[in-house]
Amino acid sequence: MSQIPPPVPIQPLNYAMAPTPRSTSKAAIASVVLGIILCIPLITGIPAIILGFIGIRQTRDPMVRGRGMAIAGLASGLVNVCVWSIFGVCLGVLFVGSSAPRHAAHDWVYDLSTSQAAAARSLTSASFAPQDFSAVSTQLSSLGPLQDMTSTNVNITDTNGVTSCRLDGVATFASQQIRAFTLTLARESGVWKVTSCTIGPRHP
Repeated sequence: MSQIPPPVPIQPLNYAMAPTPRSTSKAAIASVVLGIILCIPLITGIPAIILGFIGIRQTRDPMVRGRGMAIAGLASGLVNVCVWSIFGVCLGVLFVGSSAPRHAAHDWVYDLSTSQAAAARSLTSASFAPQDFSAVSTQLSSLGPLQDMTSTNVNITDTNGVTSCRLDGVATFASQQIRAFTLTLARESGVWKVTSCTIGPRHP
């Protein structure tokens, strides 16, 4: 008689589940992207800080990656806010500090553009040569009354106890002419007075 072959052992099936892939925090990604964009004041910095905090909280879950990005975005956002805040404060201080010489320059140009040379002389320094004053007065009066005056560059210096201010910008007159200007003023006995003035050619 033939022998019956022994039974083949049945191997147990391996039902082990594949590991779930880890995801990356979207808040962390957005935070680091916004934090890198430092050229936009506060608008990107504040959201970068908020999203950085959210990303750090989300990455406490071991299945969520991106903690390093969240921290980098948070740090970049803080740098953005600090840098632009300091810049804003400095700009504000400069604007307030230059208010008096800008007003004096405006009044001086307005007086000369309306042929009020006598009034302008009270805002003119003794160092302003009479012939130069007369030439500027004639030039400005021919343009008609001053309509608007915008200073695009302000530079205040203090040398040997003398505070001076240089203003560069553009002025618009009633004749609709737009002229570039450069004025320098000095603080004399608490009053800002014009020491020189240059009116550029007509803007196109």
